[in-house]
Amino acid sequence: MTLKHPEALRLFGTEKEKHRLKEQSHISIRELVSKQKVYDFVLILRQLGLKNHRASSAMLSTIFNHQLLYSKGENQYVQIHTNSWQNAMSGAKRKEIKYYLKKKKIIEFDPHYTPNEKSQNYRFNKAFYKNFIIPFLSNPVTTNKPKNWTPTERIQDRSLVTEEQGFVLDAMGTNILQLDYNEELAVELFLNQVEGNHREEAQFNEAFRPLVYKKEMANNVQMVKDRFFGSLNRFPRKFRSPIFHISGEEIISLDIVSCHPTFLLAFYLDESEDEVIERQRLESWIDKDFYKVLQRETFKALQNTRAVNYIPDNREGAKEDFMKALNSEEWTRDKIRKTKVGSNCWKIFRKHFEILYERLEIEVISNQELYRSKSNKLCVGCGLFSLEMKVMLPVYLQLISRGIWFYPEHDGLAILKKDMEYAEKLLVDSLNHNVGYGLLSNKRWKD
Repeated sequence: MTLKHPEALRLFGTEKEKHRLKEQSHISIRELVSKQKVYDFVLILRQLGLKNHRASSAMLSTIFNHQLLYSKGENQYVQIHTNSWQNAMSGAKRKEIKYYLKKKKIIEFDPHYTPNEKSQNYRFNKAFYKNFIIPFLSNPVTTNKPKNWTPTERIQDRSLVTEEQGFVLDAMGTNILQLDYNEELAVELFLNQVEGNHREEAQFNEAFRPLVYKKEMANNVQMVKDRFFGSLNRFPRKFRSPIFHISGEEIISLDIVSCHPTFLLAFYLDESEDEVIERQRLESWIDKDFYKVLQRETFKALQNTRAVNYIPDNREGAKEDFMKALNSEEWTRDKIRKTKVGSNCWKIFRKHFEILYERLEIEVISNQELYRSKSNKLCVGCGLFSLEMKVMLPVYLQLISRGIWFYPEHDGLAILKKDMEYAEKLLVDSLNHNVGYGLLSNKRWKD
């Protein structure tokens, strides 16, 4: 007997998996994504002697689900829309339970509401997360009845964006309709790589819902802090194999290499020979893979010190350290303490790029609103999004004017292979105009 899909042999190679592929599956992706697991925290709440077990449990389940989806299960703030709660109750009752759970040190929430959105940021109390959620993660308990999930249309108020940004949002809604998925291959992917893992199941369902219900959800796109958000730019690479463009043309991801360091080049004014030399050094680091060079230079500088045990041993670790420094809460201070901004990688970066750091510090302090995140915290990375918009928007508009299919991705875009060369030229020209330098990488949108 032959496999239903030739590609499946490559994806699922064990004898057990091959056997499963030969069996006729009666599940559909629509059935899978139309249900949402509800996690049961009633026993924990009773153990703590709290009231309103069912309503409180549903609230905790919503926060838990969102953390699985958007923070890999880690206890970070997650934004929850008022329509996303798993329990149906009045706003007054939900508010009562919310403040009760906060008083009992079960949850925490950011009092800042996202502008023009009915949403707020939530996370668990740190002690509650450590003592109850971490053990719960290893063997989560669900209710017998999953919640029926139905698509909800959430169209961003276009008065909040410029006319040109509105053109891009419209194109995103139109272009998602030109994508589809192979039903059988998607089911096989779920059965062989996802089923039984609660984190993977939550991510899989969230990823495929906008494609299953694309007619209902096509316009659920928005722009937040100078970045475009839609279903495709949040689609995990590990689930992309069943997705295809209806033309049959291959989809390519076109990305700006070392995006944040590249955008930092815009702070240089070349007012002195020292500044020109420093800018050229940063360009050289980007050309050689900025984060690899940063890791290597950090190790070289600190290998004979006690700090050597706290140096990342790979590129991704160096990138994580660098991004944490850009998003450090230290930037919120009127007088920034240099030694408190970041870790060892950041200190070595600052040593090599002293002029850039001084410019960055002055810029953040004097222009705080630009660098304020949607949760009302100062974040250098958010400020750089405005520069990303200056680079990417002209590219998107030119593609729209020529009727070329694309979809915005953070730091780049998805484009059909036949149009890649033209899109590369547009993006390089825009980088040179707005930043003065930039490198691109391209790879298959799906592996």
